[in-house]
Formats: sequence, structure tokens, C-alpha cells
Amino acid sequence: MPVPELKILHIEDSRADANTVERLLERANSELKVIRISNGEEAMEWLENHRISELGDRNPVDLLLLDLKLPGMQGVEFLWRARQSARLRTIPIIVLSSVVEEGRVREAYECGANAYVVKPESVYDYQEVLQGLVTFWCESARLPGRSGMGTAAQGPVSKQLPVGKRRMRGEVAAGIRALLVDDVMADAVAIKRYLDDVKGWSIDVGIANAAPEAEAIIKEEKTDLVILDYKLPEESGIVFLQRLRRDGFQGGIIMLTGQGDERIAAKAVRLGADDYIIKNEANAAVLETSLKYVLRRVEERHANDLDALTGLYGRKAFDLHLAQEVRRACGDESQLTVCVADVDKFKTINDTHGHLKGDEVLKSLAHALRQSIRGSDFVARYGGDEFCLVLAGCGLEAARATADRIRRTVAERKFQGSDGQAIQTTCSIGLGTVESGDLEQPARLFERADWAMFEAKRSGGNMVGVS
Repeated sequence: MPVPELKILHIEDSRADANTVERLLERANSELKVIRISNGEEAMEWLENHRISELGDRNPVDLLLLDLKLPGMQGVEFLWRARQSARLRTIPIIVLSSVVEEGRVREAYECGANAYVVKPESVYDYQEVLQGLVTFWCESARLPGRSGMGTAAQGPVSKQLPVGKRRMRGEVAAGIRALLVDDVMADAVAIKRYLDDVKGWSIDVGIANAAPEAEAIIKEEKTDLVILDYKLPEESGIVFLQRLRRDGFQGGIIMLTGQGDERIAAKAVRLGADDYIIKNEANAAVLETSLKYVLRRVEERHANDLDALTGLYGRKAFDLHLAQEVRRACGDESQLTVCVADVDKFKTINDTHGHLKGDEVLKSLAHALRQSIRGSDFVARYGGDEFCLVLAGCGLEAARATADRIRRTVAERKFQGSDGQAIQTTCSIGLGTVESGDLEQPARLFERADWAMFEAKRSGGNMVGVS
């Protein structure tokens, strides 16, 4: 009797993390079918729509891998709702998360998780965990009458699986998000292992096996460093490197080359790579030396266009980033919104309470902007009391909600004036949006947002305007 096809639903919003897990699953068992959904609400809707089709008594999937931090519905809420459903409660759910707090782990189990696996620093630890997962469920698939193999209360999975090594931050450098682009899995795993062995660094490494996949990840997720193999399918590493720099990527880039490819390495550096490493000479010490050098170069690049008062990017970086995102939005027919924020009656604050108090207000607004946006968004101080945001993949309604959240945050902050009295600060925000597939010059898009902000101020301030 043939073994039933095993289906795994993977709910994970990080494309890089999802790619790593799914490649290791494929290596463990090539007959698995993995379905990936990045949003908790969409995953629940998918399960509800499929569970009553032609499945009979079978569940729509045999196993569910769940990240806790998701857009929309959080992982804990997803767990609770799944366990309230008579049909979905029998699906084993394994939480894969970087959250290590004991209270959060306990909450996940109480809400119905069968096992909780902390995302490990090393891909080898992940391979061990996922091999255990696949082995256990492949053996279970051969048992007659299989239908989810028990409920959360029985928790068979948690007794069978090795648990990944906890990610301990401790006394390490600030977290670095790196993307390793290499189509040879053995080479990628080796480089990742060397990165894991670098002492005193916290490096979160994602893997992509081709330029288009890497480009999509960089677009969606904050990426500090790209480690790029010269030989890639579809497009060479040199061509991809050129496109990254042309599109405004300011992070570090390390090119991986083979022995005897020094001319190619030199060309890569001329075209924008910060360093190169010969693959068969790579080890933890070599990577550590290269990382220190490359990240110092990145800091120098950023320092050349960082606003000294707020620590945000300046006008030059904003113009470059906006042009890049407009090209990208037109190319993949996605939405894009520019926000222009300006402090209301800022001159009065400066004239009445002094420039030091005005600087305090500007720094507070910069902080509010940073706290209100996604990792993929971009914020800059355009000049004076004017700030700009670029919200990639964001339509008008979502951008309006973000802008209104910023407006409310600023209005709730109080400052003490030079006379001891409270200073009430507000801001006006204008929005300019590119709809899917529309072509618009970056300067025109900025002008529309700037005009909407000006109209909001003329209407009394403390409001969001739309062009």
C-alpha cells in the first residue's frame, strides 16, 4: 500500500527563514509537499476553505509549522483558534520561533502547540530538528486510520522531537541580518556554519539560491549584508551585484569566488563589492576579518548621509531610495506611497522656547517615525522640520492608517517649555500613492505628497492629507 503524500503548511512571514526550513525539509524527504503562507489570517482562511472539500475524514495538512510573530493574526491567536475547531484541533502544530522567553513558550503550549522549537543559530541544529520531525511523521503515515495523530492535549510530537539550540544573544554585537546567495546547498551550509562560529557576533543568516529570489528577499526584509557567489543560475553574481548597487542597495556585499578567479574578484570590487573571499580559503577567522572591514565601510557610507541631529538618512539618500522604489513598483506592478510629515507651528516653538527645545521636538518626531514603520520602510529627514517616508508595497488605506498612527503618537507627547509650561506638538502629514502598474516620476510623487501636507496644514494642522 503506498504511503500517503505528506502535506506540511508552513506559516512564516520571513521569506529567508521559510526558504531555509523548506530546503532542509526537502533534503530530509523529497516526497513532502510544503505549502507556504505568510499571514496568519490567510492561513486560517485557507484551512477552513479546504477542510470541507473532498478530504473526507482527512485533515487538509498533516503537519503545521508556525512562526509566532506574524502580520495580522499573531501565532498564539492562530493556535487558540485552531484548537477551538473540531476538525483543525487534530492537526499537530510545531512552533518555530526565535522567542525564548519562558512565559511565551508556556503560553504557546497552553494554547495548543504540540512542540516548541527555538530557531537555532546553526543550520545543522535546524537540520537535526527537521529530520526528527519528518522521520516521526513519515513513520506515522504508515499507521492505519491516521487522522492527525492526536490532539494538543496528548502532545505526542513534543515527546518525540529534539529541540533546537536556543538563540542566546548575550554579549554580542548588534544583530546583523545577512543573506547568503549560493545555488550549491553544501557550499551555503558550509559558509553559514563558519558565520555561526564567528565569536561575539549575532548574525541571522537567510539563504537564497538565485538572484531573483535574493532580490525579492532584499525588497521585503531589512538586509545588512549580502554574501554573493560569483556563479549563479539565471544571472551571474557580477550582474546581480551591479543591479543591487544601481538600485541603491547600501548594505555590505562580499563576493565569493573560486581559486584562480582573482581577476573576477577585482572586477567585483570595482563594481561595488566591499570585499571578496576565495571559497576554499573561507573559515570563521577569514569571515570575521572580512565582516569587520565590510561593516566599517557600510558605516562610513551611512555616516556620509546621516542627519547628525536625528540619526536618520538625509535628502540625498531619500532621493536615491525613492527613485529605486518607483522603478521597482512600476516593474512588478506593486503599490508605493510617499509620506511627508511636518511639525505644526515649529517656528513658534523655536522662537518661544529656543532652538534646543526645537531640536528635542525633532528628535522625538524622528523616534515616533522609526517606531511606527515596518522594517522594509524608509524614513529620512528631508530638511528643517520636514520628514519623508517611503512605504513600499503599501496602498493608500494602509498608508493612511500608518500616517494617522504617527500623527496620534506625536500629539500625545508632551514637552516642558522654557517657561515651565507644557508644549503641545502636532504634525501634518501628506500622502502620495502610486497604484499598481502606474508610471510616475519620483519628483512628481514627492510633490504630490508635499502638496497634500501643505493643504493639511492650511486646514488647521494635526491631520493627514491625500493628494
